[in-house]
Amino acid sequence: MNRRQFLAKTSSVGALAGLPGLWQRAAAAAGPGRDDRVLVVVELTGGNDGLNTVIPYRDDLYHKARPTLRIEPDKVLKLDDHLGLHPAMKDLHKLWDAGKLRTVMNVGYPKPNRSHFRSMEIWQSGGLEPTPTAGWLGRAADSRTGGVPPCFVGQGAAPLAVQGRSVAPFAVADLDSLRLRQGARLGDNASIRGDDTDDPTRRVARAMAAARFISAKAASAHRDVAVSEPGGLEARLATIAGLIAAGVGSRVYYASLDGFDTHAGQQYAHQELLRQLSAALARFQAGLAERSLEDRVALVVFSEFGRRVEENGSHGTDHGAAAPVLVLGSSVTPGLAGGVPDLKNTTEGDVAFTVDFRDLYASLLAGWLNLDPSSVLPGRTHAPTALFRS
Repeated sequence: MNRRQFLAKTSSVGALAGLPGLWQRAAAAAGPGRDDRVLVVVELTGGNDGLNTVIPYRDDLYHKARPTLRIEPDKVLKLDDHLGLHPAMKDLHKLWDAGKLRTVMNVGYPKPNRSHFRSMEIWQSGGLEPTPTAGWLGRAADSRTGGVPPCFVGQGAAPLAVQGRSVAPFAVADLDSLRLRQGARLGDNASIRGDDTDDPTRRVARAMAAARFISAKAASAHRDVAVSEPGGLEARLATIAGLIAAGVGSRVYYASLDGFDTHAGQQYAHQELLRQLSAALARFQAGLAERSLEDRVALVVFSEFGRRVEENGSHGTDHGAAAPVLVLGSSVTPGLAGGVPDLKNTTEGDVAFTVDFRDLYASLLAGWLNLDPSSVLPGRTHAPTALFRS
């Protein structure tokens, strides 16, 4: 049963009567006929080496800068006459061949910060201001009336990116952790009255009501196939696919893959990470297609920064700046954007940015989630990059 069928069967007064008032409205808002596109965000934590992910294989400066880490041209999975994917990303290359991948090169921001904490804070908040209190996806949820909050799938607390000012995200490790034990209760109808977004008590009550609503839906969620790497990105994306198919109703899901801080011995560690990423993305896309969900879901992959152009003395790479962002889905405009990395004119030894990440976010908000970017990202009023087919 797909989401629309599920909602059609549960849209009666009786089916919604047990939910708090806010979630009755949320369920109604998510009903058939609404634009129910979903955005999935995958964070590569630690600073992914973009130059060995999407490789400028024709550039002699790349090969000179990386005597042990360079990927030879005959090994690269070519995207065009200048750029190609790491050979470990065969599954992702098949998505490229199928027209389901857009690669945006040289994404970053002015005066790049090489601190993991600060750069991730910038990317997750969607701005350069210090000490942000909400993330760009959380603010996107704030800007909508009703609806289910963003979902983080992974261990620990939800990241800043999905934290809103009035909307609290929910975080789960897997499908089993969402299912309520027999007799458990999460809030009641009396615990949430009114929609005062500035009242912290009501914010907590809304979060409890959301947990109750989502837990009920999650009871019907399941993975159709066993994952090859339990606990990894493939399993997290399988959980996300199950929640989407069950009609949980979140417009945004967030997951991460750790281990990209490759200061030493990078070659084989990075190769394995890219293999895991490529395989997980391909399995996720295949699972969406099997459920007839692929037209509804777009996925974006980013990291807080790239790595420096030159490898270091430990056969690794140090913190850099601009890097590629991947956008996947059956509705993306396939191809390359942002240009080939200019290794002759670098920023203090780093790849200089040609695409501001905030412009990329604006394109995701406007082009996929149908939101006004200026309500989330101050000063961004339109989608400057065409990421999706019209």
